[in-house]
Amino acid sequence: MRIVVALACLIATMGCAKQEKAANKALPQTPPRSLEAFGEIGASMSLADVEHRFGPPDTNAGSGIYIYVYRLPDGSHVRVGASDPNKILYVDHGTNRLFERPSSQ
Repeated sequence: MRIVVALACLIATMGCAKQEKAANKALPQTPPRSLEAFGEIGASMSLADVEHRFGPPDTNAGSGIYIYVYRLPDGSHVRVGASDPNKILYVDHGTNRLFERPSSQ
């Protein structure tokens, strides 16, 4: 009888471990975010490129334009502004402008 109970406990424990591993695999992985990496955004990039590199934004604060807001590990934020999904206008970190599209583009 003890062997049956021990086997039942062992099987139940193994099932829980498999479910936990499957749940961990299902969680989306957020790409690493650094100020230096956001500084590499340029005129040739689209919002899709930004999302591919950094994941979905934490907030889309735009109204009439796109303003993707990304939180950095230090708690600060980077804002990526675009007039349409293919035309990034600027990238800001606090009051510092990391990128600004020239007005002729």
